[in-house]
Amino acid sequence: MSESSKRSREQRVRGFFGAVLIVGAASASACLDRPLALVPPETSNSSVTLVKQSRVEKIDLLLVVDNSQSMLDKQRTLEQAVPQLVGRLASPRCIDDNDVAVPAVAGKCPAGSDFEFEPLKDIHIGIVSSSLGSHGGNFYCNNPTMKPHDDDHAHLIGTVRPGVTSWNQTGFLVWDPGTPPTHTPAGEHDVAALENEVTDMITQTGEDGCGFESTLESWYRFLVDPSPPTSVTFGAAPPMSSPPSAPAGIDQVLLKQRAQFLRPDSLVSIIELSDENDCSISDVGYGYLLTQATPTSGSTTTPRATSACAQDPNSPCCRSCETSEMSPPPNCGALADDPACKVGKTLTVPEDNPNQRCFDQKRRFGVDLLYPVQRYIDGLTNSQVLDRDGKLVQNPLFAGAGSTLPRDKSLVLFAAIVGVPWQDLADDASLHGAGLRFLNADEMQAQGRWSMLLGVPSENTPPGDPLMIESPDPRTGIQPQTKSPLGSPDSHSPTDSINGHEYHVPLRAAAQGQPGDVKYVPASSGADLQYACTFPLPAPVDCSKSDKCDCSVANSPGGVTTINSPLCQPPTGGPAGTTQYYAKAYPGVRHLQVLQGIKAQGIAASICPKVTGGDPQDPSFGYNPAVNAIIERMKAFLGPPCLPRRLAPELDMSKPTYGEVPCRVVEARLPGNEGCNCNAPGRSSADDISDAVRKQLATQKECDGVTGTACSKFCLCEIAQLTGDARKACQFSQPSDGVGYCYVDGDAKDETGAPLSDPKLTAACPSNARRRLRFNGDNTPVNGSVTVMACEGAKVN
Repeated sequence: MSESSKRSREQRVRGFFGAVLIVGAASASACLDRPLALVPPETSNSSVTLVKQSRVEKIDLLLVVDNSQSMLDKQRTLEQAVPQLVGRLASPRCIDDNDVAVPAVAGKCPAGSDFEFEPLKDIHIGIVSSSLGSHGGNFYCNNPTMKPHDDDHAHLIGTVRPGVTSWNQTGFLVWDPGTPPTHTPAGEHDVAALENEVTDMITQTGEDGCGFESTLESWYRFLVDPSPPTSVTFGAAPPMSSPPSAPAGIDQVLLKQRAQFLRPDSLVSIIELSDENDCSISDVGYGYLLTQATPTSGSTTTPRATSACAQDPNSPCCRSCETSEMSPPPNCGALADDPACKVGKTLTVPEDNPNQRCFDQKRRFGVDLLYPVQRYIDGLTNSQVLDRDGKLVQNPLFAGAGSTLPRDKSLVLFAAIVGVPWQDLADDASLHGAGLRFLNADEMQAQGRWSMLLGVPSENTPPGDPLMIESPDPRTGIQPQTKSPLGSPDSHSPTDSINGHEYHVPLRAAAQGQPGDVKYVPASSGADLQYACTFPLPAPVDCSKSDKCDCSVANSPGGVTTINSPLCQPPTGGPAGTTQYYAKAYPGVRHLQVLQGIKAQGIAASICPKVTGGDPQDPSFGYNPAVNAIIERMKAFLGPPCLPRRLAPELDMSKPTYGEVPCRVVEARLPGNEGCNCNAPGRSSADDISDAVRKQLATQKECDGVTGTACSKFCLCEIAQLTGDARKACQFSQPSDGVGYCYVDGDAKDETGAPLSDPKLTAACPSNARRRLRFNGDNTPVNGSVTVMACEGAKVN
C-alpha cells in the first residue's frame, strides 16, 4: 500500500467506527468474488455504502418429491425440467450486453457476451420422498411388507430404491468435472449423463408412498433434526383416551447420509414438489391418531372439536372434546355442556374420512396434530433449533467445520412447487401475454400476494383467492387475478375456471371399503377437497380398470357423472366419464406459510403449469418457469458481485491513489490449526476497527448469542486494495502477482475518456448495476471466512 494510501486510511479510521457493517460468508478457494446479497446502502454521518460479499462454488441440492398417489404426471413434468436446472448450473447461458441470452459456441460465449455466472464444478444432488410412515399409528402407512415405500425414513432415494445410480453408493449424485476432480472417487463429468441420472432418480421415487405426505418433515429430518428418530414409542398418563407418543432412537444411517451430502461451505437449495398440502404428523403427543385404523361403524379415534372451533379456531374456547381439564378456560363452558361434545368425544365413521384428516385440523378436531409451521421456518433461518427434549441445540444446517464458519442463513434457499394458481404468483406481463415469471419474495410482499394466498390465520381471515380455501364443499367468489367467478359444480365445461370448476364431493362410505350413497355434506365429512388448480394431461388416461385413477368408479361412489369432476370431462365439454383429461392440485397452504415466513430465502412456484404442450425447452413450458425463478435467486450467489450503487474511485491521474476507492475489506475467520495471524500476502492487521467489526458481526448474528461462537474468537485481517500496476491488471483481467481487491465499473471513464476497467468484467451484471469488486490471489478472501466491506465517503448515485 502506498504511503499516501496509508495516510488516507488513517484519516478515515475514525469514521469506520460509526459504520454499519454488512457481512457475508466466503467459501471455496478460487478467486471468483460473488455477492451474498444485493442490499440497499445504509449511510452514517460518514456516508458509508455497504454490500455483502461472498463466493459460492458448491451447491447441495435436495429435491423433496411427493411420492403419493396422483403424483406421476407431476413427476414426469419435473423430469422434463431437470435438464433446465442441472444443465444450466453446470453450463450457464451466455448473456450479451442487452441482457439477452445467446447460444454458446463450442462451450464458449461469443464476442460481446459472457456467462451469466461461472459454471459450477461441484454439486451434490439428492432426493428424499414425502413418506415417513405411520408416526406410530397402527394401520395407515404401517405395513412395510405390503407397501415398502410408505416409509422411506427421509433416507436418500438412492439408498432405498434398488438399482438407482449414486456416487460411491452414498445415495446422491455428484457433479465433478474439474481437472483434477474434487471428489474421490471422481463424480460425474458428463452433463447429459448427470441429467439422465437425476431423471431416473425422480422416476424411481414413484407414486406408491404414504398418503399422509410429510413433505416438510422429510427435508427437516434429513437436514436439520439433531436426533432423527428410528421409531415412535408410547407413554402413559394420557390427557386423552389414548397414550401419547414420542420419538425414540437415533437414526445413525440418516446421520451418515447427511454428513456425506451436506457441506458446511455450500449453498443449500431445497426444492419441494407436491400436489397436496403438507401433512407432517407430529411424533410427539397424539399425531399418530391420524393413522389409526377406522372401524366399520360407530366412533373413530379422531377427536371432535368443541362448537366454538367452527366459528373461530383461535378462540380459547376451541379445544378437543377429549381434552382433560380441571376447569374450562375463562368465559368458556365445560366440555360436558358443549353441544358438539354432547354428540360424542370422537367423530363417527361417516364424519371421519382418513384421506382428509390433515386439513384445517384445529377447526375440525380442536387440536392441531401436525408439527407447527414455525418448526420449518426456524429450521431454515435459526442457528439453533429445539431438540426432542425441548432444549436449544445447534442447527446442523448452519454448523461450521474446523475453521469454516457457520453457514449464513441467506445461503439456504427453499423453493416449493405446490398447489397454487400460477396466476397468483405471476407478474402482470405473464397474466396478459406469453411467458411466465414468478414474483420474488419482495414483490410478493409488496403486491399483497400473501394475503391473497393465505389470508391472516391469526385473525381468522380467509385467503383473498377462494381457490386457496381448503374445503370439500363447493366454494364461491371471484378469482382476484382473472376477475372471473369460480365455476359452478354443475358445469359441464372443464375450463370454466383455473381449477376447471367446483365439483360435488361425495360422502365417504359408511363402512370402510363398501360403496355408499352420494350425499353432499359439511366440511368435516367430505371424501375429497376442491382443487386449487388443474392442467391438461399430456394424454388422456383410461380409468375404467384402475382404482388409483381420479376418474375411476372406485373413487366416485354413486357414479362419476354424479360427482361431476372437471378432471373427467373432455376439453370440449360434456358429462364426466371414466377417462381422465386433467391433473389436479390442492391448496398448498403450509408450504406457502413457510415461504412467507422465510422471506427472501423462499421461492414460490405453481405445480399447475401455464404451458403443457410444445417444446420442452420453451422457457414457459412445464416447470421451466420455476427453474428460472430458482436460478435467478441463486444468481445473487453465483454471479459476479454486481454493486447496486456506484463507489467513488479517485479519478485524478496525478495522485498516487488513482483508481482506488475509500473502502476497507476485512475477513473474519476462526483460527483453526494455523492460529490467528495476518501475515499472509495482501493482509494486514485490522485491530484498529476490530471492536466495530466484532460488534457488527454480533448484530448480524454471525457470532455470540445463539450461535455458540464467541465473536472474540474471530481472527480479523484486512485485505489490501490493489494499487498501481496490480490494480490496473485486476481491472483489465491481466495476469498479476498482486493479492487483494480492486473496484471495477463497466461504465466509468477516466479523465481522458478511456474505460476505467474492462467492460467485459461486468457484462453479466444488470444494465443499471455494472459495478463489482474483483479479488485477486489464491484463497482471497480466505476459505470459510466472513467478509466485511465498508466504503466511506462514497458517492451514492
